[in-house]
Amino acid sequence: MNYIRVIINYLVLAAILVAIIAVVRLAPRYGNSTVAPHDYRDMRDIPRYAQVAFDATVGINEYRIGDKVAISLGDDPTRTTYFGWVGGRPGDQVGLQDRQVMVNGEPLNDLVAPQRTRDGGTIANYPRGLEAVPPIVVPVGHLLVISDSHRFDSVEHGLFPETMVLGRITSVGGG
Repeated sequence: MNYIRVIINYLVLAAILVAIIAVVRLAPRYGNSTVAPHDYRDMRDIPRYAQVAFDATVGINEYRIGDKVAISLGDDPTRTTYFGWVGGRPGDQVGLQDRQVMVNGEPLNDLVAPQRTRDGGTIANYPRGLEAVPPIVVPVGHLLVISDSHRFDSVEHGLFPETMVLGRITSVGGG
């Protein structure tokens, strides 16, 4: 009789362990975070060494223009994670005219002014010397990502496929 109880206890314990492992492995990647590098200056509102949390469960079609995003430019996200904001979604027509990012024929600054300008300034302008770019349609599974200085965004790296978009930034801790 004691043997049966011991066997049942071990079976229950094994079932609990299997369930825990399954939940950990199959749970959505929500609540991921990274630390902003000390030399990262592409998002003025993300301080150096800040703890940045992001939601990796957001589907590519759920992003909205102006959403802050974490992106990866390499195989090791702990070393190649950068930040930007969504400037164009799948199906949007994006281009550059008079040093302004244009989305569906409208200046991006007009679309995101309440959330992306500081002290009345615009930040969705391309650097001097960059020629006008005729409109293109953002393909399915891609985003146009913009950052304040354009070092690690679509200006330098083109449209970002879904695999390079780590998630929507949900919070930024002190730096």
